[in-house]
Amino acid sequence: VVEKKSTTTLDLRGLTRLHKDCKFKKLRLSAADIESIYTEVRVEQMAGHEIHDDDTEGLTLESFVLTLVAIAARANLPPIRGRRHPDVSERFAQLMEKFIWPSAMPRNTEFFYTILYDPEMNAILTKYERLLRAVFHNYS
Repeated sequence: VVEKKSTTTLDLRGLTRLHKDCKFKKLRLSAADIESIYTEVRVEQMAGHEIHDDDTEGLTLESFVLTLVAIAARANLPPIRGRRHPDVSERFAQLMEKFIWPSAMPRNTEFFYTILYDPEMNAILTKYERLLRAVFHNYS
């Protein structure tokens, strides 16, 4: 866990723990692939926010979400409803539902109920906002 200026970030160690816990090897993503994605997103984070290495160590929540999107895009996920090339949002949803949700978080039925039945969670990122925050904080 890296905390500076009251900002929680996710370091490479936390992301590799997520890789192990969620069995990303089944998706043909090695630890080296995860490190590469982490580095790419980290460089983009630093360039986009004009952050220097000394200012923020690790990924912000927003960069963590971008990392998961990149993982979903590169993962060898099974076909979705017979489609050979699903779009990134479908791949992201599949990653969240099949790999991250079952493996990354301890069961909490109230939280699960909220995620499934909240009618305002229509957009994909809105739908997974609480889960993404919980997974991020669990691994940071």
